[in-house]
Amino acid sequence: MSKNLLACLIAGFGLACASSPTAPEEEAPDSSPGISTTTAVPPKTPKSAGVQGGNTQSATVATALPNVLSIWVVDEAGKGIPGVPVTFAITVGGGQIESAKATTNSVGIASSGKWILGAVVGAQLVTVTVDGRGITVPFAATGLAVPTPAPAPAPAPTPAPAPAPVASSAALTGGNNQAATAGRGIRSDITMRVVDASGNAFPNATITLAAGNGGSVSPSSIVTNSSGVAIIRGWTLGPATGAQTLSARVVTGPVNPTITVSAIATGVRIVTFGDSNTDQGYAGGATAASAFSYISFAQFRPTAFAANSSTQVAGKIETRWTTRYSPAIIAVNHAIGGTTTGAGRTMNGSPNAMTVVNGVTRFEGEVLGMGNPWNGGEPVNWLYSSAIVRTRSFVPTVNDFVYVSMGTNDEYYGISAAQTLANITSMIDRWIAKGLPADHFMVTTLAPSPVFVSGSMPALNAGIRALATSKGVRVIDLASYVSPDNGLTWRSQGLVIQDGVNAHYVESVRDWIADQVATIMGEVTVPR
Repeated sequence: MSKNLLACLIAGFGLACASSPTAPEEEAPDSSPGISTTTAVPPKTPKSAGVQGGNTQSATVATALPNVLSIWVVDEAGKGIPGVPVTFAITVGGGQIESAKATTNSVGIASSGKWILGAVVGAQLVTVTVDGRGITVPFAATGLAVPTPAPAPAPAPTPAPAPAPVASSAALTGGNNQAATAGRGIRSDITMRVVDASGNAFPNATITLAAGNGGSVSPSSIVTNSSGVAIIRGWTLGPATGAQTLSARVVTGPVNPTITVSAIATGVRIVTFGDSNTDQGYAGGATAASAFSYISFAQFRPTAFAANSSTQVAGKIETRWTTRYSPAIIAVNHAIGGTTTGAGRTMNGSPNAMTVVNGVTRFEGEVLGMGNPWNGGEPVNWLYSSAIVRTRSFVPTVNDFVYVSMGTNDEYYGISAAQTLANITSMIDRWIAKGLPADHFMVTTLAPSPVFVSGSMPALNAGIRALATSKGVRVIDLASYVSPDNGLTWRSQGLVIQDGVNAHYVESVRDWIADQVATIMGEVTVPR
């Protein structure tokens, strides 16, 4: 692994890399399953581990998967470490692993013996532990039901028809008791699963839906899939605040679950749309991030509707708003790498603001709610196991805001100050073209870059101020707060944690930013 790639892995969301990390091809293992070849090398300390092969397989329950499980253990330089003991342990589903203990080979790869699934139909899990290091890697597999043999012919010439299957019970499996804004749609899907008397999935069950409290739901009839699962999406709440209900009746059985959503008061919403200093939260002057957005790296990513951390800009804005005003606030953290097109960070494939996926740019999908819920189309790799659907995006109204803080990474990508300003201008123009108030668009000037300083930052910051004035948007002058020379150098090294690649603000800088945002929001609108 190159030094540039290692720096990106350490830095997280704030910098680009030249190429994606790719595990080396595994050397031919010896004849004993689950035992990796090792080469005597000076001891190295494992830094991280990832899946090398064998994840997300499927097989009939109580049979072996076709491929063994393999992980790759690397040091801080991203190089595979030989001779590291690892343990493969079943955590969900039962079954067994032949040769559950292994040792990494000469390129840092360790493989298990065969994984024989347990008797549970559905998800089964194995956790691989790098012994003594607290590093774990999860593997998932799907147990398939044993095919049911055809019934023997009935002895009677005219057998009585078998009774029609009947759904026995239904359970809500996700999305119940969420909070949503009165008069608007629910914020996340609601899922329910229907089973028969034996607990087996009941497919093709028709479910009728009815919204209470003056709300509506469309479609009003849904059908379970092959797993017995149905998804409810189009529920719009009634106008009143407080608990609201949606009844679901399974037509083919006596099951009538009731779904409850607690409506919050209609208030304001804001999208925080910035680089890694927006995505991540750092407590005090800590060097390691303590919180990430729901579209961040896979191994750190919280669930989509998890609360914002008090160390993140979004969480701090929420706290300051609620201490000053009574209407509710929703802050959605959609962090980003840069203003331009293409991959925001080559390593993790996160698209930039102007990257188009399915005809929609990331700014349009995450800030303007176009193509909602928009799919970012990130390439699948170690840090992004699947493309992320922006389930928290919304179509803004005149009560809503956006906070944009990006451009520092552009210099690294070779984007000129003039192009960065043109990109920010395009975002502002798209916001205003939707009929949204210009003074609800907040843009920051930029702090000094830790490396790649070309001397262009002062000119870029001057351009951002002039742009904000000409468009009537609000500027949060971060450069003046942290720099004596308009973003060329830091006013104090106590304001920043620098690792040679990224400049992470200490928590007091995020506090200052949140204070500015909440103050502007209170000045320019009467919440309603």
